[in-house]
Amino acid sequence: MDKTVKPDGGILAWTIVAASFMISALQDGFMYGFGVLVPSISQQLGVGRGPAAGVSSIMMFTAMTFGGPLGALSVRKFGHRVTSIMGSFLAALGLLLAGLYLLYSDGVPAIAILYVLIGGVTGIGFGLMYLPAFDIIEHYFDKHLAVATGIASAGTGLGTFGMAPLLQNLEASYGLAWLLIVVSGIMATGVIFSLPYTPLALDHKDEKESSWQKTKVAYRNIFTSIPMIILLFIHFIMCPAGDSFFALASDRAEEKFGISAEGASFILGIAGVANIFGKILFGLVLDHFPSHAFQSTFVACLVFSSSVMLTDQVPTFYGQAFCSVLFGFSYGCYDVSILPLVQKVTPCVTEGFGLAKSASGISSLWGPIVVGLMYDEFKSYTPGFAFIVSLAFLASFLTPVAGMKRLQKKPDQETSQVVTGVSNIAME
Repeated sequence: MDKTVKPDGGILAWTIVAASFMISALQDGFMYGFGVLVPSISQQLGVGRGPAAGVSSIMMFTAMTFGGPLGALSVRKFGHRVTSIMGSFLAALGLLLAGLYLLYSDGVPAIAILYVLIGGVTGIGFGLMYLPAFDIIEHYFDKHLAVATGIASAGTGLGTFGMAPLLQNLEASYGLAWLLIVVSGIMATGVIFSLPYTPLALDHKDEKESSWQKTKVAYRNIFTSIPMIILLFIHFIMCPAGDSFFALASDRAEEKFGISAEGASFILGIAGVANIFGKILFGLVLDHFPSHAFQSTFVACLVFSSSVMLTDQVPTFYGQAFCSVLFGFSYGCYDVSILPLVQKVTPCVTEGFGLAKSASGISSLWGPIVVGLMYDEFKSYTPGFAFIVSLAFLASFLTPVAGMKRLQKKPDQETSQVVTGVSNIAME
């Protein structure tokens, strides 16, 4: 097979999409469903909502910020399969150690330990699982890249829908410690889903440059690309709204609107279901109208920003459920657009995608924490959500700017020679 030709389908390609769907369901389902545990962590460890939400924030931060560049380098060095297996092991290990710590600790457990074990160890593991799961799809698909990415990332919605009530029921029945131990076993199944990440039969006779050299050239190209820098900034200010919704929406529904715990977890779960449809349908839109990718994403981001704003204003259960569906669908559209938009503005897809997720990860660190701290200060979620929604609207209007052709540049000769390997990484 010529190394520039991608199968764009076939049994192996779609098996990889299915495997990435399951990886997405595992790690995103836990990260986005983790918000239902914030009240329990706050009560059991004797901390406020801000520090309790910090566990989720640090986990997302490390998963995206360190997992992106580290995952990109690991993929170049060890391949997609090995990188994903290492990530699954670390994710399970962090949760297992955190559960054992809570189970056997004397006195009130320290929140800092959960920051290290769940936020740090599990977070890095999730990062190493995430990047290979989606980067490998770009190696197998071209014309159908967006819809393949949409199907794979739809696992996020299914995982959130199933994980949120599962976490709540496990916590109510067995406590926080045993919940983490059980979930660590579930995360370990990521090793099985990593196995289909097999390499294409490519010619590597020209692959003489080191992985590190290729990575340096790729990052130089990215950081001299104005559209790519704009995209990174968009992700940095867009994602706090989504992260804060997943981390704090269920607690806000109970605290502000008097919705039951079961109803609050359902609101979070239904966002996950809508997320599935958003990713798949918007993937089809991006595949059929590739020249309008940035404009389509702009509309999706406007709907997303508006939905987060509305969730703080609608007091009824059905109103919250409707806003949650709107949020989940539009957030799925935004999320599935990340890889195709990166592919349009830089040839360095692996590193570009990793940095885009890193920008999202950095924002996830401060987003829910700021909203939680503002809640502790004002005893209301409204000021915090108003702040992050204003940033999301700004990001929405910047999206079509990133797609302006006059801002794009052609890669230099060195980049063209080295970055050709982005689509031809020697995997396992």
